Amino acid sequence: MKLQIALDEVTIEQGLLLCEQVREQIDIIEIGTPFLVREGLHAVRAFREHFPEKEILADAKIMDAGEWEAKMCFEAGADYVTVLAVTDLLTIKECVKTAKEFGKQIVADMICVDNFPKRIKELEMAGIVNIAVHTGIDQQMAGRTPLQDLKQIKAYAKQSTVSVAGGIGADTVEQYRLAGADVVIVGGGIAHAEDPVKSARDIAEKIHRPVEESGGSCCPDSIKENNPGSGKLEQIINELSQYSPQVKQEEVYGLAKACAEAKRVFVAGAGRSGFAARGFANRLMHLGLTTYFVGDPVTPSIGKGDLLVVGSGSGTTAGMLANVNKAKAAGASVGTLTIFPEAAIGQAADIVITIPGATPKKGNQAADTATSIQPMGSLFEQLSWLVYDSIILELMELTGETGETMYPRHANLE
Repeated sequence: MKLQIALDEVTIEQGLLLCEQVREQIDIIEIGTPFLVREGLHAVRAFREHFPEKEILADAKIMDAGEWEAKMCFEAGADYVTVLAVTDLLTIKECVKTAKEFGKQIVADMICVDNFPKRIKELEMAGIVNIAVHTGIDQQMAGRTPLQDLKQIKAYAKQSTVSVAGGIGADTVEQYRLAGADVVIVGGGIAHAEDPVKSARDIAEKIHRPVEESGGSCCPDSIKENNPGSGKLEQIINELSQYSPQVKQEEVYGLAKACAEAKRVFVAGAGRSGFAARGFANRLMHLGLTTYFVGDPVTPSIGKGDLLVVGSGSGTTAGMLANVNKAKAAGASVGTLTIFPEAAIGQAADIVITIPGATPKKGNQAADTATSIQPMGSLFEQLSWLVYDSIILELMELTGETGETMYPRHANLE
């Protein structure tokens, strides 16, 4: 694990002095973007001359003209140059090609990337072997930390080292080390410290300490080799964390309100989506709502004032579409959870909750809205269950019900 010092708010003279003071602790010197903007590539040349034994990173954040801009940075003495991961792959490939010509490396900065799994796969196919987790200063001011992003990116990166930046200091660096960072980037945590040398020393000691000494979990390669499932659960959880924010809260609340106002709620779903829907119907009953699961022998006919809730990833499931059409013809309202709101069920529904997912059952013109390591529709089914549970929480607020008032309705004939 390496320690990278980020120089942003300094002059060349100030930066040289600071790095001389912490020379023994740091591994990589980053010429930060603000530093580059103010001083230009003169800064890279100055640090290359004064610190020949250190690795130098030019945080150019290349967005266009990949070959030309990367070449200028490498000629000035940089060992690493950053490219923004959100730019087009042609630019990234030009950066990688130029780096290989110089025997140097490109770092892909993940700031503003929405879909980690998809983009990381594309980046690595383009030749990227270094990825930087980057939570911007403005995002930090809003309370966001890069720790969760680090865990997700580590789960999906197959060939890349991962560096992490974003408000890290001596008091927080341990978390990032245990989360698997290969490079920790510290700026203000050293430069703005009351004693920069002590701060750099404290950070360096923590990141170079074996994981076992701090009580962290470290699996030897032999254990990982004998445990082929290692890391898969975390990858699934990371997928759920990655895509759940794309579910719109106003859609969730809209369906909860419709359930609260309906005379009766009918719930339907097929296959694994049906299991999630059954769980939802069960909780609606616990809330005291009159609820039926479509297909059960005790389910009555639907009519005006009722609500049918259908879970269908593809939005085209034949049996579910038939139920929707019958419900609409009988005067009932329809809500649906689906990946494709433009499909038949979504078009017929009064309330739609769009959930990211992938399914082999989509129409020929439809494209998956998420990338998943899981087969078939698992991501949609898991997110559906969580969305159903979030509807229950909304309903608890709307109805005044609590866990204590719901429990007496739990089945006592089991």
